[in-house]
Amino acid sequence: MTIEIENLEFACIIGILPQERTEAQRVILDMRITYDYKEGAYLDYAQIIAQSESLLKEKRFYLIEEALEALQTMLLKEHPSIEHLRIKLSKPDIL
Repeated sequence: MTIEIENLEFACIIGILPQERTEAQRVILDMRITYDYKEGAYLDYAQIIAQSESLLKEKRFYLIEEALEALQTMLLKEHPSIEHLRIKLSKPDIL
């Protein structure tokens, strides 16, 4: 089974530039999650969204790469039925 989360938009601190360390900026999160669905054992995508947004807001990452690694680690740990995970994180207003 596959679920997709597209264009999830929120603000957080992420980046290495001085203004990125003090001002939250808009980020866009996309995910494609494939998992082994069994009757009654589904992934709660609302929970996945909440966990992902919370992690990104709390950790205040310097690099997108660090944020992606942390998201992957957390999601695979919290949801062991995930078989394949594709994550895209964008900062559309940085340039």
